[in-house]
Amino acid sequence: MKYFSSAGTRSFDIYVNTNLVGTVSDANNTNAETYAANGVNIAGDVVIRIVGTGGREFVIDTLSWTRYAGADSNSNGIPDVWELQYFGNLTNTPTGDNDGDLADNYDEYIADTDPMNPASVFEIEAIWQGTVPIVQFLSTNSRQYAVMYTPSLLPDAWTNLVTGMTGSNGVADVVDTNDAVQRMYRVRVNLP
Repeated sequence: MKYFSSAGTRSFDIYVNTNLVGTVSDANNTNAETYAANGVNIAGDVVIRIVGTGGREFVIDTLSWTRYAGADSNSNGIPDVWELQYFGNLTNTPTGDNDGDLADNYDEYIADTDPMNPASVFEIEAIWQGTVPIVQFLSTNSRQYAVMYTPSLLPDAWTNLVTGMTGSNGVADVVDTNDAVQRMYRVRVNLP
């Protein structure tokens, strides 16, 4: 968060949902200052509230929130909360494949699939060839997706059809309105 105030001391409290995450009591700058509240782990919707406590006006220039995945005490790249949710412990490796679906635990975390259910996989469900191709895949609203195409697998040259698409907690449909005789498609999933 960047803030600015003119002469005189300003003060304010910073809340995320109902949790007080910080206090600024000496905002008397004439240049933009930055305050960061690190390590805030709150699930669900996020409400950021700035409450003036000193009776003087101040201006919030920029306010941003970065997704926080949580602690990773075993440094394996997968948040502890996710490992505990699916495995009940922190002893599984990122390269393990507990459900035998050929997607390792790290890939299951990135795709937001269930690492204990072999039917929970990230894949293209269907490509419909009607008047225009429609690429269908299961998606979640906690991940972002990119759909790419290529007219030939040699050379390995993919072109983005859609990028930065947030999932829908259901089947996502991506329509390819380009006129092409032949195309192969792939879908990528990323953390937002």
